Amino acid sequence: DVNASGALNRVVISPVAATVDADSTTLIKNTNLILDGATELDGTVTIDKDLDSTSDTTTKALHIDYDRVGDVSTGNDVNIGIDLDVNATGASGGNIFTYGMDIDVVGDDGGSSYAKGVDVKMSGATDITHGMNIVSLITSTGSGTHTGLEINMDKTGASTTGSTIYGIKIDADSTAANAGSNIMSGIHNTPTLTHNSDAGTASVSGLFQTVTGSTNGTSNAYGINNTVTGADTQYGILQKVDDGQIDIKLLSSADTDDYCTIATTANGATTITTVDDNAAAAHLTLTIDGHV
Repeated sequence: DVNASGALNRVVISPVAATVDADSTTLIKNTNLILDGATELDGTVTIDKDLDSTSDTTTKALHIDYDRVGDVSTGNDVNIGIDLDVNATGASGGNIFTYGMDIDVVGDDGGSSYAKGVDVKMSGATDITHGMNIVSLITSTGSGTHTGLEINMDKTGASTTGSTIYGIKIDADSTAANAGSNIMSGIHNTPTLTHNSDAGTASVSGLFQTVTGSTNGTSNAYGINNTVTGADTQYGILQKVDDGQIDIKLLSSADTDDYCTIATTANGATTITTVDDNAAAAHLTLTIDGHV
């Protein structure tokens, strides 16, 4: 059935494809609509799926099954399950929000429950794979804050038992390599910040973090907590800083102008420097429980 009514010219679709004008709304509610082939819906498409069930089931509001078969021997073969092209232009004021995808997921808190905003599974490719590939091109010339990936996670429930919370959890494993030089990085980042003229101030950090603990109960806070094991040669921290610069700088929390630095240069020559900015009390103390 295709019914149109009201100023919005709403089209309600049962299992029949329909052509929709640009100023209308397509509403797909509690039914199965199968579109086989290339189908274009010009306008707003709303899928309203309501399920009242007391038995275990797998329910999909939108299911896309795309298969490309056949021998491709030349050229570029591009296969896309979902292609989003969202553009917002022409505004002269106000707050303009543009989203390629806006996801709101509310999980059931009964039983052993799981909720995922995006669940991506990758397989098959032999040369290059990306679980998620984000390319962000910023062409704005004005001041602003630009973020490639932002995660804002808040746990607000008052737990009465233990919890484990991860802002980002990465589990990378490669156990089938037989030979060659294999390199793995849990996190690999290469930030580069340069000015196109000799002006202004540029500051870039490979890792910038603030770790805040609590004094309630018995608490511990670690800026970096590493466990390195298994290899023939192991390094807890490996750094290479240009000679003449500071390898490590330790600041006093009472006065950040009081500090200690460690610098290593050619031939492994190393200098430890302590600085007290308004006195001469930057003493160096070694407390050794054993021989030196």
